[in-house]
Amino acid sequence: MIDIEHAEYPMLPFLLQSGQLAREGIIICQMNIEVHRPNSEQLQQFFTFYKQLMEEKQWTLMSASSIIGHLRLFMFNHGNQECHDRYVGDLYDRETLSGESA
Repeated sequence: MIDIEHAEYPMLPFLLQSGQLAREGIIICQMNIEVHRPNSEQLQQFFTFYKQLMEEKQWTLMSASSIIGHLRLFMFNHGNQECHDRYVGDLYDRETLSGESA
């Protein structure tokens, strides 16, 4: 769960495939992020992050809700084989989840 009171915005790039966590071999299979009520700069940071996250086709957004102006997101990493096998197994293959053709 990422809930770090507005400090989540500069941390978002760490979660991308090109981010520091991936470069250091740290795999996250699920994440809950609470994005606090953004100012205009933070809103731009979030949309830039989210657009890139969706272009990578690594994460599936499972839930999004808004609570008192904050956005809560729950996402699952289907792009990593270990995460996929652990949480999805044989229900869907990775290509189906990422929208790729076999």
